[in-house]
Formats: sequence, structure tokens, C-alpha cells
Amino acid sequence: MFGGCPDNVPRHALTVGVGTVLDTRHAALLATGPGKAAIFARVIEGAISPMTSASALHFHPDCTFIPDEDAAMDLSEACRWMAAYIPPRH
Repeated sequence: MFGGCPDNVPRHALTVGVGTVLDTRHAALLATGPGKAAIFARVIEGAISPMTSASALHFHPDCTFIPDEDAAMDLSEACRWMAAYIPPRH
């Protein structure tokens, strides 16, 4: 992680709990790269579980999931097909 270089580790970070995220007016989950494909598919299509914290976003009333093509590659064909037909929000 961080290329094995301690100098690349951020000195500051912001951590919020699931409850805080669910209390927001709008939530977005951005996933990029092939390294996120398996977890993104588990969040979208798997069971809601404390082992996959982001799966709680299914309880959020206004959440947008934004994967790039690589992050979406493990989604089922049906899920990718549906995503292609969801119009953008304005």
C-alpha cells in the first residue's frame, strides 16, 4: 500500500462512520480501476453486511454509485445492462 514508501502515506485523514454517511443529504460512491471491481460488485449486488460497510449505502435515500469501466467489470451482465439505461440526474 502506498507503493511501500512511508513518505507516500498521508499525514492526515478524515474518517466517518456509516451512520454519519447515512445521515447526509446525498451520498456518492466513486470507484475507479480494476482493483476495485470485486468490492464494487459486492457492494452493488451482494448482501448488505457489516463486513462490507459500503453496502449500507443501499439504505441511503439518495445515493449515486459511480464506477469507471474497470471498476464495473465484475458486475453481472444484467446490472451493467441496467446501468447503461439509467438517465443522468439533472
